[in-house]
Amino acid sequence: MNFKSITKQAMPAVGVTAGVIAAKKVADLIPVGNDLTRNGIVVLAGLFLSGKKGIIGNVGLGMAASGIHSLAATYVPGIAGFDRPVFINGTPTASSSNDSGSEQGPGYQY
Repeated sequence: MNFKSITKQAMPAVGVTAGVIAAKKVADLIPVGNDLTRNGIVVLAGLFLSGKKGIIGNVGLGMAASGIHSLAATYVPGIAGFDRPVFINGTPTASSSNDSGSEQGPGYQY
C-alpha cells in the first residue's frame, strides 16, 4: 500500500470529520433560538452538500449526521451522553452533556 492509496481512503473520513466541525459552527451562526429549527437547517444544508461529489459530499454527510445527532439529543434524554452527575470523591461534578445542573436531560418527565 502506498501513500496515495492511503490518502485516497482517508479523505472520506477527513471530510465527514470536517462536516461535524462545520455543523457546529453553522449552528452557532444561525440566529434562531429554537433548537429544532437550528438543527433542522444544519441537517438540510448537510443533505444538500451530500449530493455533491468528492470531499464536499463527505462534509455534507458529516453535517447531516451531526445535525441529526443534535436533534436527537435535544428531544431524547440520555442519547447524547451521560446525563447524571458524576461523583468524584463523593462530590458531584458537572455532567458532560447537561449544563443545566439538573439530574435529567431536557424533556425528562418527573
